[in-house]
Amino acid sequence: MSPSDFPSSHVRPSDGFFFLNLRKRGAEVVAVDYRAKDRHGFGVMERISGLDFDYREADIYDIKRESFGSFDIVVFFGLLYHLPDMMKGLAIVRSVCAGQMFIESHCAVNLSPEVAAARYYREDTLIRISQIFGHPISVASATCSTMLLSI
Repeated sequence: MSPSDFPSSHVRPSDGFFFLNLRKRGAEVVAVDYRAKDRHGFGVMERISGLDFDYREADIYDIKRESFGSFDIVVFFGLLYHLPDMMKGLAIVRSVCAGQMFIESHCAVNLSPEVAAARYYREDTLIRISQIFGHPISVASATCSTMLLSI
C-alpha cells in the first residue's frame, strides 16, 4: 500500500517537512495548526513547492470529528509536551484517527527532585504556548497504554 491509499492529517505541521513528503507520495493530506501558515515555515514551503495544501487554522481543542472527518494516518509530532492535559490532547487526536497515529514527544529521563518536571510561563510570554512539560517516559508510556495505543 502507498500513502495515496490513506487520507492523512498532520497536527501542528510546523515547516511542513513530513506533510510535504506524504503529499509527494500521493497522500490526501490536511494540515492543522493554531498559527496562520505564514507565521512559520509552512507558508514558505507551500510557495516553494508550488503545491496546493488543505491547511486549517485551528487549536487542537477545536478539532472535532464532525467538522474535520477521520484520517487513516495522523502525524502528531512536537505538540504533546506543550499540552497541560496529555490525555485530553491524545483523546481529541485519537477521535479523528481511523488507522495509525504517529506520535513524537519530549520525555524527561532521570528526573531529579531538584529539577522541575513542568515549566510554566505567563500566558502572553510565548504566544499561546504557555507550558512546556517534560513527562517521564513511564508516564508517557502509561498514558498511551491507557488510551489503548500500542507503542
